Amino acid sequence: MSREPHGGDGSRVPTRRVRPGWRSILIGVLIWCILWGRVDVKTILGGLVVTGGVALLFPLPAIRFRGRIRLLGVIRLVLTTLLDLVESSWRVAVLAVAWRRPVRSAIVRVRLRTNSDLLIAMIVELIGLVPGSVVVEQTRAPSQVFVHVLDVRDRSHLDEAYAIVRTVEERVIRAFGTDEELAALGAPPGAVPTSAAAAAVTEPAVGAPRAASGDLPSTDPEVDR
Repeated sequence: MSREPHGGDGSRVPTRRVRPGWRSILIGVLIWCILWGRVDVKTILGGLVVTGGVALLFPLPAIRFRGRIRLLGVIRLVLTTLLDLVESSWRVAVLAVAWRRPVRSAIVRVRLRTNSDLLIAMIVELIGLVPGSVVVEQTRAPSQVFVHVLDVRDRSHLDEAYAIVRTVEERVIRAFGTDEELAALGAPPGAVPTSAAAAAVTEPAVGAPRAASGDLPSTDPEVDR
């Protein structure tokens, strides 16, 4: 049973929930049929019951979309993401073949220029789609992500990883962001960090191979818990 949050005067503030839409139920029924491996009346009705019950018992909180959908930005986001997938897949394949060379990794902290939960979720998913990089942590205050990257040998590789994350963020904002977020893309260096030297929380152990999975060299206690 969910609790309603209290306002400053002690009054109850109702939590807004999203009503289950037909699109989400349709997708749930489709997944249900795929899991069962057949499409018939019995399976479809069962999927409707299960999907509808989950949607009613576990409603999702409302996510407010304040931005605008810009067609050119969306097209650019899709095309550049596909190109990044090809390039990064090739790099990971080369690392797999060159097994004699030790692979060094690092964790880079990048401050984001948006506080939108929806846009941050898009940024995290797009970063995770690219082979060789994954978001290991994300915070809201301040808005930032911690990204694990492969094949980091020196400062230039840290700068490159930092720039890639910022580029992904910029593409998402130009596709779905608000006018204020678009204006923040051109913020002066003093307002928004623009150097990996200010955002990298991990120094790669150049010259020393990575010991074990998850054993990452770090100078920040926030990373190594």
